[in-house]
Amino acid sequence: MTMTRSRLILAASAASAALAAVPGIATADATHACDPSPSVAAGQIPTYDDPYQAYSWEGQWRSATFTFPSHRTGACLAGTVFAPLDLSAGSPDARFGALRPAVVIGPGSGPGVEAMYQWSARDLAGHGYIAVTIDPQGVGHSRTFGNPACQVPPPSDPTQACPGVPFQQATNYVDAIQTGLDYLTSAYDPFAGSVDPNELGAAGHSLSARAVSYAQMVDHRIKAIVAWDNLASDLTGDAGSPSGGGVAGQLIGGEVPGSSDPITPTVPALGEASDGRGADEPTNTDPDLKKTAYEVWRHAGVPSMEVVFRGSTHSDWAQNNTTTSDTMLHNFEYYTRAWFDRFLLGDTTADQRLLAATVNGQPASSIFSTNWRSAAFLDGIDCENLVACVK
Repeated sequence: MTMTRSRLILAASAASAALAAVPGIATADATHACDPSPSVAAGQIPTYDDPYQAYSWEGQWRSATFTFPSHRTGACLAGTVFAPLDLSAGSPDARFGALRPAVVIGPGSGPGVEAMYQWSARDLAGHGYIAVTIDPQGVGHSRTFGNPACQVPPPSDPTQACPGVPFQQATNYVDAIQTGLDYLTSAYDPFAGSVDPNELGAAGHSLSARAVSYAQMVDHRIKAIVAWDNLASDLTGDAGSPSGGGVAGQLIGGEVPGSSDPITPTVPALGEASDGRGADEPTNTDPDLKKTAYEVWRHAGVPSMEVVFRGSTHSDWAQNNTTTSDTMLHNFEYYTRAWFDRFLLGDTTADQRLLAATVNGQPASSIFSTNWRSAAFLDGIDCENLVACVK
């Protein structure tokens, strides 16, 4: 697929044309806290369009591109911030008050870039949140090298000669989430005055799903997470991960085979999983396999939920302009936003949506996988098979 990326700098006439289909505005006032000049990065091969198709269910939103120094290495990372169309700083809202919860979203590895996950950021912004999508170091339009680019490594850790290089290490994806959190409350965020620093969440796909699973343990700013295929009990993945964890998961995340980095649950976590089998265990038919990390959260007494979507594949969370399913993304977002409503906004009525018998006009039982069990552990509910608990 050959694509060219727009930098979200739209003429007024082009913006008006976009508004005819979906009420969203991509603004031209990008904010640069670091050098925004392009660099060669894996996500630019091929380059990508930005934004991808918006949907009517996302509501009204506006956005601006930005660059901001990496939390860990100082590399210049690129992203997009989204906010409600009618947001004005400090103005009270009947549902949110004067400040809004905010969410950072990270992309999957390989060809994944932040533009492929703006579907969720647009929806969150269209329903009152502030959201950021961000590319990790060496991905998309984020810079490949940190500042300083390379240095004399400490004898105890020679890998720090060029921090973040090569690209697509798991630590880079954790760093991107933390960088997004840094940006949200910085003077460079045009919506910072409306961000509630005590109600920050994170979501991510694939390697970023593992990254948010880990980040919630090491960054106490995070109050809730959503992991798209799938929540993980180890930064290297586990049996519920698409890679199956083990050596395959370690190689994907740039870790040394044989390594392990266990995760301790600290905040409410929703795992969304595909209907396929882990590459490392293709014949494992245990119906609770996808719940591997969920059970770690449950045994720790931390609210958690696992939803396995019937007929879904690992790539379905990554929007593109050719194979993306509007219905599938809408269902992914239904649970994503309900989870953040419950654990960032504190809206206990969100439980009714999380356990509803009907989702976006479809029976919930038709959405859940028949191969793998979904489950819920929250607010006094301990349901090992979600299809039996929806109401």
